[in-house]
Amino acid sequence: MKFSTPSLFIVIAIAFCCSEEEPDSSNTSVEYEAAITPVGTPAADPITKTIGTSGGSIASPDGVMELVIPAGALAANTDITIQPVTNEAPGGIGLSYNLLPDGTTFSKPATLTFHHTDEDINGSSPLFLYIAYQDVDNTWVSDLKNQHLDTLAKTISLDISHFTIFSQGTDHPKISAGMLNLKAGESTHLAMMETFVITTPQGDTHTESYPVPANLISDWKVNFSNGGNPTDGTIEGTGTMVVYHAPQQIDRRRTVKISAHVNVTFVMIYRGRQTTIRGTDPTLEITLEPTPPRKYHILIDYVDSLVSPFYGRKGATIPVYHDKAKFDLAIEFNRHGVAATISNVQNQMPTVTPATIGYDGTDFVWVPDSIGKVNIDSVVPNYGVDEDFIVRFDVGHKGTMQYGVILQSSENGEIYQRSEPTPYGFSIGFPMLFDVDLKRRDAYFDPSQSIRQGGGIHTYVSIVPAE
Repeated sequence: MKFSTPSLFIVIAIAFCCSEEEPDSSNTSVEYEAAITPVGTPAADPITKTIGTSGGSIASPDGVMELVIPAGALAANTDITIQPVTNEAPGGIGLSYNLLPDGTTFSKPATLTFHHTDEDINGSSPLFLYIAYQDVDNTWVSDLKNQHLDTLAKTISLDISHFTIFSQGTDHPKISAGMLNLKAGESTHLAMMETFVITTPQGDTHTESYPVPANLISDWKVNFSNGGNPTDGTIEGTGTMVVYHAPQQIDRRRTVKISAHVNVTFVMIYRGRQTTIRGTDPTLEITLEPTPPRKYHILIDYVDSLVSPFYGRKGATIPVYHDKAKFDLAIEFNRHGVAATISNVQNQMPTVTPATIGYDGTDFVWVPDSIGKVNIDSVVPNYGVDEDFIVRFDVGHKGTMQYGVILQSSENGEIYQRSEPTPYGFSIGFPMLFDVDLKRRDAYFDPSQSIRQGGGIHTYVSIVPAE
């Protein structure tokens, strides 16, 4: 089917929604294409019951579907089986049910009844419900004229004369999603779809599923009941197809409800009375999975080639200062943001190689100290997870020292510069911060450090996922 104008959608909506009147579709171009799907696969254990000539009933294991066979419908005792299967029907609700054995027929019609809940119809009217069965060619067929809807008992029933796969469905506009369970930072495409129960000019009845025209859809929302919140995720786009982005941080398993407004009027005739529904707001629930704790091995190497005056001199052997540390970092996510703990902290003593060297009349001697410029004491999240799924950490240091050196004349031994290792004070040290990219599961060097230092001084922060 193709929607050529917005009014066509309304005309079709009137046609499939329980109306016994033929719509005027002379100004539209409609292509009918039956919904043909694979057969569902078993989704739960079957249930079997022997029913004889006096009749009886059998219900599906979940109690959703019930079959009542009247007296005289069967010629002999028959083992009747209900096998729950995956629901492949367009607009299908819950599971489908395969009635066995194949080829069973009745002298009198048996009554098939589906039960539904408010959650099943997703806030829409039960008048949109229908029962469909899968024919021998895998086409889904419906019988709107003869089905019976009880809105008080929340049931829909149909008399049947043979066994096949049956499903309960709704032709109410429905939001479909590529994925219904998302982790932090993941996205899924959403589409507003419509399942039509169509009677063709040849008199055949079947179901079809198509996108709702974009100009009829507005006001996509996430968790509309509480006004929405960035921690619930965001909707990108408008019209028929949009994208839902899960939040970058999920502290616990929870659901968010997505809705959109479909601006169309449905006119239905039910039990001889006309019912009008002006506009509808389909909803969809998506489950957000909590972000699992992350563990990393962090390795730090502070490199200073300016420890001597020889940096940049051609032919000189340049002393290079290294101060290293390593620790394990565990990141957890909660409703307050990000929590971090460090363990197995190993602060190494700094080294200079070579520690003593002479060049062009000057001798350089490094004065060792036991702490150096890197002495990790604490790691604290700077803020939560940003839009790029990156967490920044502030690093605290304890007792860090500026290195000491001696410069003297290689000719007469006169010392013209001497500095002893000097405490920095406070908690200053290197690095002062680093970033963890939660999207990456490979080992890498934090690129944020490369733009903070240079000219012979570098801090390399290696981040290695532990799991």
